[in-house]
Amino acid sequence: MSNQPLVILIDDDPDTQSLFQDVMNYLEMQLKVAHDGESARSLLAESSPDAILLDIFLPDTDGYKLLKEIRTMHNLDDCPVVATTGYYTTDSQAAIIQRGFNGVLLKPYDPQQVIKVLKEIVQR
Repeated sequence: MSNQPLVILIDDDPDTQSLFQDVMNYLEMQLKVAHDGESARSLLAESSPDAILLDIFLPDTDGYKLLKEIRTMHNLDDCPVVATTGYYTTDSQAAIIQRGFNGVLLKPYDPQQVIKVLKEIVQR
């Protein structure tokens, strides 16, 4: 068993997956990826991640609905969940936090911001 923190990314975009894999390698964290809500539910049921990165718009579900499910899972009720999205306005970040996310990463991603957020949420 690895001592590296585990982060689960739920996102269907290959470029996003690649960027986050590079960041996780740099931070010496493990990354597991789910491409949609169905695969995310299976992965989350068998994992105890230190953090979850959740795209708000997935092919088969809404990220807000999936967040509600995550918050009811016994092993994940206090796991930090950060929203990832490319669809936002100036008011979006506050609204996303109000809906239960612990943070927000906006596309296009700034790798330095991703590193900062991941360090903060995993070390909390």
